[in-house]
Amino acid sequence: MLTRRRFIFLRHGETDWNRERRMQGNTDTPLNATGLAQAGEAAALLRGRGITTIATSPLIRARTTAEIVGRSLGLDPVVVPDLREANWGPLEGQLRDHRFDAWRTDGLTPPGAERYADFIARALSGINTALALPAGPAAGAPDRAPARCGPPGRAGRRTRGGRAFRPGRRRGGGGGGGGGPILIVAHGGVYRSVLAHAGWRRDGGLPNCRPILHEPPAEDGNAWRAVELTGS
Repeated sequence: MLTRRRFIFLRHGETDWNRERRMQGNTDTPLNATGLAQAGEAAALLRGRGITTIATSPLIRARTTAEIVGRSLGLDPVVVPDLREANWGPLEGQLRDHRFDAWRTDGLTPPGAERYADFIARALSGINTALALPAGPAAGAPDRAPARCGPPGRAGRRTRGGRAFRPGRRRGGGGGGGGGPILIVAHGGVYRSVLAHAGWRRDGGLPNCRPILHEPPAEDGNAWRAVELTGS
C-alpha cells in the first residue's frame, strides 16, 4: 500500500541515453546540458510549494537533479537506496525495444536483471521510506535562502546531505505526518510503482523534470489525485 501522505514526484533531468532512447537502469549516467537546465527550471517551479524534505535515488542523474532543487529550497536531499531504477542487466545501454515491454508485461527477465514484480515491490518500499521521512528544517516556514551545498553529484556537508536513509533509522523529531509535501526525485520506472498502487493509469511515459503533485485519498476513499505543476 502507498503511504497516504502528500508528495511531489520529479523524474530526473535528461541524459544522453534518454535522448538516444537507451535503457539506463542502474548504469550511472550523468545529466547532459539539457538535463541540467531542466533541473534549474524545476527548482524555480518548486519554490514556494511548502516542500519540507527531499528524497532522492542514489543514481547520479537523480542526485544531481535533487541537489540543484535542494540548493534552491535550502534543503539537503536524503538518499533512499530503494528509489534507484530497475536493474536491467545486459539490456542496459541498448536501444529500447520489444524486450523492455516483454520484461514489463510478460515477465521475461533477462539473465542478471531484476524481475519486474520484485522491482515494483522494491520501488514501493523506497517510496514509502521517503514518505516516512521527518519534515526538514523548512517545515512550517517559507522557503529559506539556498543553503551551502557541494557541487552537483556530491553530498553536502550538513547532517542530512547525501546520507542514505534506510527503514528503521529515525532522523530528528516528528514522523511521516502532516505538513508540506515530500519531494521524491527518482526515475520513470520507479513511478510505475506509484501508478500500480495509486489505482490509476497514465498514458505514455513520464517526461523528464515535470513535477507531479499527489494528493492522498480521503479516509473513506481509495482514489489518489495527481496534478502536474506548472508555472501558470
